Amino acid sequence: MDNKEKEYLFPEFDDLTFDATDREKVFRRIKNETSKNKVKKLFKSFSALFITSITGIVAVLIFILFSSSTIFNNNEEIHNVAQIGEYENPRTELLIIRREEHEVADLLLLFSYIPSENNLKILSIHRDLYVPIIDDTGQERKKGKALYTTIFESKAAVKSFSKFFGMQIDSYHELTEGRFVQLLNSLGGISQTTTNETLSGEEVLSQLLARYDPARHTFEHREKQHNELLVAIIEDLINKNITQIFPEIDTSKDLKIDAIEMGELVEFSSVKGIVYYMVDEEGIEKVRTELGVK
Repeated sequence: MDNKEKEYLFPEFDDLTFDATDREKVFRRIKNETSKNKVKKLFKSFSALFITSITGIVAVLIFILFSSSTIFNNNEEIHNVAQIGEYENPRTELLIIRREEHEVADLLLLFSYIPSENNLKILSIHRDLYVPIIDDTGQERKKGKALYTTIFESKAAVKSFSKFFGMQIDSYHELTEGRFVQLLNSLGGISQTTTNETLSGEEVLSQLLARYDPARHTFEHREKQHNELLVAIIEDLINKNITQIFPEIDTSKDLKIDAIEMGELVEFSSVKGIVYYMVDEEGIEKVRTELGVK
């Protein structure tokens, strides 16, 4: 815009005056706007800091929650299989210790925790026990040795024993024999209070599997030794605050640990030339009662 256009469009422009009063008004307005801008900037900075702080706190809490000290790998987590809802008496979990690079499991431990009694029950399921073999779809394929309940998938073993014992198993946990040995060795072995001995992981596994050696004592005696060792292992793990492989237990009070003896309930029977350990309905009901199942 040139001067002529300015004079035509804004003839009064040159007549404008700017006195002391106007300068004071402008100064006050600039001061007010500057103050407002400072407040806005301060609020934005504080908001960003607040949000960042909250985000950081949440991130730390999540990190603590998911990276709390544990001796288990991600694929060794607890698998909950029960329906969501309030726990009923008892709380149960199946620990599967399977052979290295095989789908079969020689050690199958069923834990039952009775909160009202602060009592942890252990049932070591004999690998030759005659039970239903259920596949990954939930269908019963046949009856056979407990050893083979894991051949389809570990969760299928839960279904097999749930059906056999007529009870709900809330969760299961799985380890290989090698990982089990590694776990015990990382804890310095297992201390036996009765003998003042400390067993390595390899020794513990060997003695647990001695249950299946017919050349060592009688069946009932082998079962008794097996269960005594199991109780010693569980006591030592709990004393070392390793409780991830058990149901949710209360360690703030004296915990009672009992191993369920099945030796006297078992009968030997042959099916198509294969020897199985059989337990009748009365024996199963006794086991259920020991486990705290109503």
